[in-house]
Amino acid sequence: MPALRPVLTSQVPSGSAVLDFDLVVVAERPLVVCTHHVSRRACTWDPTTDEWTEYQLDNPWLDEGDSDRDYTELTALGAAVVNGRIVVGGGGDHQGFAQWDLETGAVLDGAEPTSVSSVRAATLSGQTVFVLGFAAPGMEVQSPAKNGRPETDDLDAHEPGDDDGEEGLFWLTGELECDGSIAAGTLWGRSVIAANSVQGGITVWDFDEDKPIVELDVPDDIDDGFNHFALATVQDQAFLIAAGERVLAVCDVSDADDPVWAEPITVPGGNVECLDAGVVDGRVVAATGGHDGTLCLWDIADRLLLAEPNTAHRCDERDASSEVCAVRFTELNAHPAVITAGRDHTVRLWGLPEIKSTESR
Repeated sequence: MPALRPVLTSQVPSGSAVLDFDLVVVAERPLVVCTHHVSRRACTWDPTTDEWTEYQLDNPWLDEGDSDRDYTELTALGAAVVNGRIVVGGGGDHQGFAQWDLETGAVLDGAEPTSVSSVRAATLSGQTVFVLGFAAPGMEVQSPAKNGRPETDDLDAHEPGDDDGEEGLFWLTGELECDGSIAAGTLWGRSVIAANSVQGGITVWDFDEDKPIVELDVPDDIDDGFNHFALATVQDQAFLIAAGERVLAVCDVSDADDPVWAEPITVPGGNVECLDAGVVDGRVVAATGGHDGTLCLWDIADRLLLAEPNTAHRCDERDASSEVCAVRFTELNAHPAVITAGRDHTVRLWGLPEIKSTESR
């Protein structure tokens, strides 16, 4: 089994941990947009040049004279490019969701009262949106703010199923919940969100029709359920990938009427803290980041590790956290890659090993 080594390791200039990040494409190359452990600050990292830029964000939660709330932390963040400008949306354990113009730090959409556990930018119904998860039941989808104001300020809220071409969007359901990695994208030609159902099990939800397409029971040998999800489609195969604690489970949802769970996989290292999936060389690949700093890459069809687990994010200091906070697939210089961020105050760019089928291994 080949070794998994980072192509580039970069120290966060603030000396703090990147808690979450998203990817946007600027000048035809990926830009990492991060939230790190500094009050109301975001930063970007260009993996092609190893350059960092830091941005101060205005405080949408601070009431006049309320100095006790001047410190805030964003633990969840998504990013989108709107009219050539980067809009970030985020919140945290103690702050609701808000949106900012990254370059100026100006608040584009004020904070909601409910704390946010996860934010993901995704494309649904042809629009880039922020999908929000909460520690409490419920899930929300919002449009990125546009031209210095939320799109929904001047348009009626988009109702699922509408086909009026308007860009304004606001969608909310109390049927789904997820406090980890949210899966949102396209399956069977439909815009979908996959998450835990408040009734139990996992639901693949049709965004436009505002109803479930597939409802899955959690496999019998999974005791604690899942809190991270990803979707991936290649050729005529579609997979829902779910992770919880030290378990990775794969459901073949190619046939929406006949989903099939494979036997769960035990993940090396600590509990899974982040998950993403992508298509590499025509095969679905998943990446898991562990609480103890372990990164694993998986060939989903063969249910095998692509390389030896890597613990480069692990901290040697006693009592220091080694968590891999976020992981995302991307493409750099026409080659597939993975980017990770950890509590060790670094982000890392990883090349992928050559993928071979079971027969050729």
